[in-house]
Amino acid sequence: MASAPRRGRHRRPVWVGLALVAALAAAVVVVRLDETASHPARVDAGRQGGTTAPAAPSATPPPSGPLTLADLQQVPAASRGCLLGRPRSVIRPDRPRTSARWRIDLDESFDRLRPRIWNTRDQTLLDHDVAYLLERNVTIRRGRLAIAARQESAGGRDYTSGYVDTNGRYALPSTFQVAIRAKAPSRQGLWAAPLWLRPTDRSGGEIDLVETTRRPGEPARVSQSIHSAYGAGHQVAARRFDLADLGDRDGTGWHDYVIRKTPGLIVMWIDGQVTSAFCAGSPSWYEEYYDAGKRWNLRINLQVGGWGGPPRIGDDWSGGRSTLLVDSVRTWVRKEG
Repeated sequence: MASAPRRGRHRRPVWVGLALVAALAAAVVVVRLDETASHPARVDAGRQGGTTAPAAPSATPPPSGPLTLADLQQVPAASRGCLLGRPRSVIRPDRPRTSARWRIDLDESFDRLRPRIWNTRDQTLLDHDVAYLLERNVTIRRGRLAIAARQESAGGRDYTSGYVDTNGRYALPSTFQVAIRAKAPSRQGLWAAPLWLRPTDRSGGEIDLVETTRRPGEPARVSQSIHSAYGAGHQVAARRFDLADLGDRDGTGWHDYVIRKTPGLIVMWIDGQVTSAFCAGSPSWYEEYYDAGKRWNLRINLQVGGWGGPPRIGDDWSGGRSTLLVDSVRTWVRKEG
């Protein structure tokens, strides 16, 4: 990974209705904003060397009238500005196979790891990581993708882990929706990314649907963010949540994560609830990177150290305690015509 980038500031002020919105704060899930340089981007280039299943989809289309403040009472305050004035349908992810607007593009249930879709990195190093990436740490277990981190020496490092991506094999257009179901390990020193996306042309931009950490002195947390270009001047807009505030006390439960990207707007959900939204003007650099017609590839990996903090000496790394599991990845693109 590249040298440590810096998180930027964002948010477009929306003065209309802010007084009423503030009154709803008590009903909103607790949210922590983290826009500091302590959270580096997940650079794509390396150096060579549960819960119950989601409810069945409904065939009834969501209401499409304008959003009201009551509709937004469960949306984190930092994301409301991007949603005010939009139709109510934007706060509900479209359902697979029943949407009139979308068609399923990839339905990955991980009965096996298809090489026409996925690359598995091997004998590779990343910055902001103390692990050596090995192909053997990526397996399929009972219909789930499993990426294990291990305390073992390899490649000049004291830990190993795994990384898969669709770079050069599968990509999404600029408008898309992705849904995943994942279970991340919750321990100090692990930085899990069950899904993040990068432009296929390797230009600026990174979308993190979900990253989980349990840094020293902190509870288990999940982060959702978007980034500008890597390197000098790098900026990021991020939302961070305590997993306990989302009903996952120990941070090890299964969760459903969804992202929908449409012109001028990115919305993210956790377990059916809107948790993050980013839009044109909020942050100020949004349009340069996210309304530029780019195509996006998918990435899943588990890092050791870096933003996850240092691993604790003496921790037990056996029995799946340091394994990221992904049950499914599904993508949708807009129907033509």
